[in-house]
Amino acid sequence: MRGSSIKPDVLAKQTRAADMDAAIVAGGNHVAPLASDENILTLLLELDQEEKPIGAIGRAPAVLASAGILDGRRVACSSKIQTIVAESGAECLDGQCVVVHHNILTMDKGEHFEHFVDAIAFMAGAESVATP
Repeated sequence: MRGSSIKPDVLAKQTRAADMDAAIVAGGNHVAPLASDENILTLLLELDQEEKPIGAIGRAPAVLASAGILDGRRVACSSKIQTIVAESGAECLDGQCVVVHHNILTMDKGEHFEHFVDAIAFMAGAESVATP
């Protein structure tokens, strides 16, 4: 998955939580600008209010923290974002690959990506989508 590009179907400012089943925020070094994008933060807050599945990979839990939706939740995160996550009121579980807490699914390392995708699909009411 590293180095892969994904072209979005729609931009965050063009959609509403009511139109979505789930959202995944991909991590990486590029994720920092998302933490100050009001369109992204509003969409994540609305998805959380509707209790729809929200996935965050790698450094992406920092974006969820900026949206204000991690308070009281457990999150898979590395030491790189531990301070940001902890300051948002979440419990950072360093060393945990995948953590599910209510509607929030976080993954620290990509080695369990298939399980992460299956969990998001299950939470959104779909059948398994990962390939064996």
